[in-house]
Amino acid sequence: MEAKMDSILDSMMQRDHVTGVLIADNQGLSCGTRGSAHSHASGLITALSQQAAKIHPNLDAPVVILESENTSVTISKYGPHTGAIYKKKSPLKK
Repeated sequence: MEAKMDSILDSMMQRDHVTGVLIADNQGLSCGTRGSAHSHASGLITALSQQAAKIHPNLDAPVVILESENTSVTISKYGPHTGAIYKKKSPLKK
């Protein structure tokens, strides 16, 4: 399973503007990270996903997007895992 997780992390890092990727289990333990994502954030990312799911418990797991001026973090749950994708925002064209 570790090889499959590594393959997923490596594949996600190849996408445009992605600067980091994190995958955590249901307990918030890091299963793997790449780039600017840090394993110490795995518990917080899992908790955000779990808390967001309580807003509408009868719906599928929500996608949580955190944005700052230059970066966005997209958090979503896939089965027993929660993933976070860190992206550098594209500059606005004038």
